[in-house]
Amino acid sequence: LFGQMGGLNILTKPILADQLPPALEPLACRVLAESLRNEPRTQLRGLHSGLLGLMGVLARRPEKARGRHYSTGPLLSVLTALVKGPQLEVKRRFVDAKGVELVTQLYLESGPSLQQKCLSLLEDLALYDGALGGPETVLMRESDKTLAAQHGGLEGPATDNSAYLHTVKKRLLGSPLPKVFVQTLAEEEKLG
Repeated sequence: LFGQMGGLNILTKPILADQLPPALEPLACRVLAESLRNEPRTQLRGLHSGLLGLMGVLARRPEKARGRHYSTGPLLSVLTALVKGPQLEVKRRFVDAKGVELVTQLYLESGPSLQQKCLSLLEDLALYDGALGGPETVLMRESDKTLAAQHGGLEGPATDNSAYLHTVKKRLLGSPLPKVFVQTLAEEEKLG
């Protein structure tokens, strides 16, 4: 209902233009995230309202300012609510807009709380990775297929978009994350 009444546009425009006071931005983000969460029609409406522009807001903000006066966590919550779920068109557009790379960079620059949010979004994208490319899921382990099936039904065109096939996993493997994970595991093994 909120999205149908134009609420998405009312809150999205001032956030994208950095016109909200820092104290109000987290509240606006919370309202946006709640209206998008698990609502495929609202997610699609949010996509068309320009919510992927939040990626630019996150990227424009100085690294040191993220998480202090600005609401990096709430902005990421809005992006997560927009992207998570069965709306393949939203996921594809997020991937096309270099969303995987942005979330990876946020993970590398953030503390544990924001890192958890980043991993949650990346996990969702990885679970749908085969579906983003169409019916072929040769590289997807059987357990991943089961998780993706439990995660929710897919909504979107049933076309074969093989250019997307395993794009998320390829981008993740090409990022610094695997090296960071291996280093973390090695350090924990030395301590343990």
